[in-house]
Amino acid sequence: MATSSSSPPGVPRYLGVGAGDTNGPLLPPPSSLRQPEDWDPYMNDVIGWHMDWDGFEIDMLAVGDADALLLTEWSSGRPQRVLVDGGNPRDASTVVEFLRYRGIDFIDHVVNTHLDADHIGGLIRVVSDGTVKFGQAWMHIPERHLDKDELLEELGAKQNKYARLLTASLNQSSTLHDTLSELGIVIQEPFEGTRIGFLTVCGPSEDYYESLLPDFRALDVYLTKIAALKEQEQRTKTAGHGAEGRLLKNPATSAENSSSCILATKQQGLLHVLTSDAGTEALNHATKAYDLRNPNWMQLPHHGSRHNLNLELIKYFSPKVAWVSAAGNDDHPDRAVIHAFQECGTEVYGTCNPSKAALWRSWGRTPERSGYGPATPF
Repeated sequence: MATSSSSPPGVPRYLGVGAGDTNGPLLPPPSSLRQPEDWDPYMNDVIGWHMDWDGFEIDMLAVGDADALLLTEWSSGRPQRVLVDGGNPRDASTVVEFLRYRGIDFIDHVVNTHLDADHIGGLIRVVSDGTVKFGQAWMHIPERHLDKDELLEELGAKQNKYARLLTASLNQSSTLHDTLSELGIVIQEPFEGTRIGFLTVCGPSEDYYESLLPDFRALDVYLTKIAALKEQEQRTKTAGHGAEGRLLKNPATSAENSSSCILATKQQGLLHVLTSDAGTEALNHATKAYDLRNPNWMQLPHHGSRHNLNLELIKYFSPKVAWVSAAGNDDHPDRAVIHAFQECGTEVYGTCNPSKAALWRSWGRTPERSGYGPATPF
């Protein structure tokens, strides 16, 4: 288990969850933790570099009902890093400060899982800040698959908050794309089967993504589904005490969330799954293409919302450990979702439980950290 100690001034206390070889203090690491090509092995002893670092780490930052995760694979002392989403615009400083404190100034891959502001908004500022350089970027580019100007015109004619939110998301997507392009960072789209460093994209396929695009326009249909689900929620509030009685049998999520990039990796022989805001339909597509049963670690989709999972999928995944990035309000995470995973034997941790704090876990041999202590499961 990770040990607990006081954090340096101005740095939040982070939590380690069952970390592997992570006991003991850690001096601030060298900037970027990358070895130049002409590296002298003697310097390993000078700065504390360890060529036997050969493990895996996950950091989930505390950004409320938003997502910002850093995944690091160590091989022969060299790190390969993937930043997945960057939270809301206001969360950019949290992400940048964390990376600066960790001594990281280069990240191999940056992934925007989908258009929502709580995933893409912070990335724009993180990328443009200049503190960290990025090797390659991954994001869906709607205008490659539809007439974006036409869609924006249609959305502008609708008078509801979902149309306004989707319009803002599409504009933020363009801003991130333009920012990355101006910096000379190569951008690719993350569709099923693509490799992003040590990660595999399990969904969406390009065909499924394009099948969702007409629903970006069909907001009236989505609003009707949401109204029906609210009625179902009211009926299930008092129905039974088990998870099945409180979960939605046929949850629905927006096409925007269904387009979320689902990622997985096997590290130290253990499966790890990232779900972003994917809903039941998207997750079912991914589980037909890949065997994602019983991961060692899993991210709960959409901050633990009941609109993204049913009992069948929860039983299918049955992860050993699950994390959720959430504010800790009535909806995120939903207690029925947490309880259903617990009934499957899953230990569930959140960035809101018992108070706001980031989560960190390591597998194998990784650099030690100070300022971390055991996290508390729900």
